[in-house]
Amino acid sequence: MTPNERSVLISADPQVTLNPFGFTNPAYAGYNITVVADSTGQWSIPRTLGNTTYRELAVKQDSPDASKVNLIENIFLAPTGWLGDPADLTDTTTSFTHTPGQAFTFTGTARPGTTVTLYPFGTDYPDYALTTTVKATGTWSITRQLGNQVFPVVITQDNADGQTDRIEHTMTPTTN
Repeated sequence: MTPNERSVLISADPQVTLNPFGFTNPAYAGYNITVVADSTGQWSIPRTLGNTTYRELAVKQDSPDASKVNLIENIFLAPTGWLGDPADLTDTTTSFTHTPGQAFTFTGTARPGTTVTLYPFGTDYPDYALTTTVKATGTWSITRQLGNQVFPVVITQDNADGQTDRIEHTMTPTTN
């Protein structure tokens, strides 16, 4: 979100109710905001949000016949981007084969602002490591050209608690 903007855009079905302080405390019931989506399914919150983190934002949606309620609670919304519990390091790379001599992009998710390190030859060869800072959206990518050999790839992320998340997989060339 951008602090002091007049609206936050979200996509959903026709009508939702939002409360920046959650639905569980009756003292905040007066803060409920009901909005109706436009013809494209988008709706916006007609409220200025301050330069602070909202930790209990909640959204609920009643079905037209009131037979079902969709509820999402404890959404973190911060002026600096995505905020939440430390995300585990993931590797969303869609293939573990590569074409020798061509650039290959490794992708994944991790805690925003942390450093992800790719060791294409494994951690025994740190001089070949590549690093990137995880974006505010919690995504990362590293592109590297890979040769005509098998690569024992290791991807790491150092967490705030001093632990290191680690993913290992083998990249195999399409021709060998």
